[in-house]
Amino acid sequence: MYQGKLILCSLANFVHDLAGFRGQTLMAILVRCLISEGKIRRLSYVPGIIRGHGPPDFARPTQVPEVVQRISEMSSPFGTRFEVGEEEVALALEPAT
Repeated sequence: MYQGKLILCSLANFVHDLAGFRGQTLMAILVRCLISEGKIRRLSYVPGIIRGHGPPDFARPTQVPEVVQRISEMSSPFGTRFEVGEEEVALALEPAT
């Protein structure tokens, strides 16, 4: 969240040819967005990793905590908060009280 707007960056990285990253492990997220009556009602992500040149492996947040931690660290300077659930990590759309 930045100035009340959602910003999602580099979401298609895992669909490009990653030949230059062979042998590396990369982080990935799969975003879920619920829109109702023209408004975003829920935004969440499923964390994952890409090993080498393969497709992403998505998992529960507890299985790839390093991804959840990194996304939280990158987002916290903007006041963005997340709620970690069993299957996904949801963006807290309401401001902290």
